[in-house]
Amino acid sequence: MTCNFLEDLGMILPSEGSPKKYRYYLVNCPFCKNAFSTQARHFNKGKLLSCRKCSSGIRDKSIYHKSHGLRESPLYNVWAGIKNRCRNKSHIGYENYGGRGISMCAEWSNDFKKFYDWAIDSGYKKGLDIDRVDNEKNYSPDNCRFTTRFVNLSNTREIQKNNTTGFRGVFKYGKTDKFYAKIHIDGSAKNLGVFETPEQASSAYQAAREAKYLKVKL
Repeated sequence: MTCNFLEDLGMILPSEGSPKKYRYYLVNCPFCKNAFSTQARHFNKGKLLSCRKCSSGIRDKSIYHKSHGLRESPLYNVWAGIKNRCRNKSHIGYENYGGRGISMCAEWSNDFKKFYDWAIDSGYKKGLDIDRVDNEKNYSPDNCRFTTRFVNLSNTREIQKNNTTGFRGVFKYGKTDKFYAKIHIDGSAKNLGVFETPEQASSAYQAAREAKYLKVKL
């Protein structure tokens, strides 16, 4: 969540006696909704998250911590996970999401309740994964759906070329009819076990992957 652009104020001296003018924008704080002016260069970096009073904690926290009462919903973790891998450069999934330009639309990013309402209206049920129809496009209502894990993993771009199972992180176990799962943690491969079916191996991989995600804060 960042400040919203309102108006271009033009070139202005920061203070009396300043040797150089800078372009200023009028923006509003997403928390307290108050308008304030800021140098365009600060706004354009995408890191202007609030006005000074909100960022310093001077304003009453009740202004910008209004609870939607849905934090315990499984969908909150889905929403937070998307934001994390699209924005957090330290996140394990950033390279394949934010690192290649994938983002979450502003409508969802600024309001979890809107994402929640869309998800419920779009047939979300426990056990389904959110999936982008076009993997080259962003997370938005017109490009997302809820699908089974099999469909989601089949639609991913991360499956290695030598992987013939159709599941990310799952491979044939030698010349047997079994399958094994592995995941890379801190640069080292960790085997997750041998399974009778690729679906079982995929479940183990996804559980390990999600455990890694939870270690990275928003």
